[in-house]
Amino acid sequence: MQNYEESVSFLRTWGPFQRKIFVVLCLACVPCGYNILSVIFLLASPPHHCDIPDHSNLSQEWIHASIPVKQVAGQLTRSSCSRYELDLVRNLSTMGASPNWMQNQSAQQGLRPEVLSNLRQEDCKDGWTHSTEYFQSTVVTETWRHLSLTMSLPGLACIPLWWLVPESPRWLLSHGHLPEAELLLRSAALENQVEAPTVIFLPPKAERAGSQKAESVSFLGLLKTANIRRVTMKLWLIWFSMSICYFGLSFSMSTLYGNPFLNYFLLTAVELPAFFASWLAARSFPRRLSFISFSLLGALALLFIQVTMHSHPDLTMFLVLLGKFGVLAGNGLVYTYTGELFPTVIRNTAMSSCAMFSKVGSSVSPYLLEMAGFNELLPWIIVGVLSLLNIFLCIFLPETFRQPLPDTIEQMPVTQWFT
Repeated sequence: MQNYEESVSFLRTWGPFQRKIFVVLCLACVPCGYNILSVIFLLASPPHHCDIPDHSNLSQEWIHASIPVKQVAGQLTRSSCSRYELDLVRNLSTMGASPNWMQNQSAQQGLRPEVLSNLRQEDCKDGWTHSTEYFQSTVVTETWRHLSLTMSLPGLACIPLWWLVPESPRWLLSHGHLPEAELLLRSAALENQVEAPTVIFLPPKAERAGSQKAESVSFLGLLKTANIRRVTMKLWLIWFSMSICYFGLSFSMSTLYGNPFLNYFLLTAVELPAFFASWLAARSFPRRLSFISFSLLGALALLFIQVTMHSHPDLTMFLVLLGKFGVLAGNGLVYTYTGELFPTVIRNTAMSSCAMFSKVGSSVSPYLLEMAGFNELLPWIIVGVLSLLNIFLCIFLPETFRQPLPDTIEQMPVTQWFT
């Protein structure tokens, strides 16, 4: 097929037509991010404890004392899955005793003041009472049908935007719809106020007569030679682990202290300088060195969280933001790096395959929250270690900065140590 880029160069690169499509596609992507990250709030589990029903006829003092207190991460918290046996508590209340009086009596007799801790405990037979300090309703407290409708509304609102996006001229041409492709490009030329050539694409017969058969490379071409196979496998792992890091950071936000809405706002706001830094690095610095520098910054910040988690909450939040900055800046840079590593004949296939492994990583990332049940520092440690793994893999990739893009698999640069 004739050179598509040369054939459509009359449109120029950034006219009204391209700007309109860019804006519409950006707006259409908003529901995707909303649906993915809204689960941080919709699936949140607010602090909760066993419910004490109204018919128990207990005073507020006894209701509060009916929930056992335990120490978690150096702090006293109320149990979320058990209570003292309600019949025993009711009997003590009927006898006229009070929690404070019982503790004072135990202290005077030289016994442990936590006299209530000796009472038998039971499960939350009457359900739970959830805190409404930050969340009025979540999946934990409401029906899923109501929240599913909430999540669907942004996507439904963006459906009309797709009527503003035309079909791809390249796709039309590759499927033999030459008149439709030319009509679309001539319409775009009018919008950009440029003049289209008399003949944009050669007719199929003339094209076959004047050119050689184009090289056809399938998905298996990514594994065709040892060189491209090494690059492909490394990038698949990098995209997979980077997606776990990005979404794992967002989902693990719920384990941080403080207002979750403020924490989420800060984690989102740091994406602007991260992408700006990624853009500057892509313009002026080597790809490999930039990616390694951003990833190392994120890894060190996230691994250092285990030192500050319980003693310095403000410093912990700063380290989380610094880790998110490094991870996201590296994530933005890897798109450019991946496109430059693969040859033209298989570049789109390679990018699609990397995106597929990225989606697998995003599907795995919510399980990091389950690991927090064993150790609340475990998600941060895993994300930090994965960032270090990305650094190790990137060391063995070739540099592409200011290098000509390869057109064929044979033109790919050889993977090697730092050069």
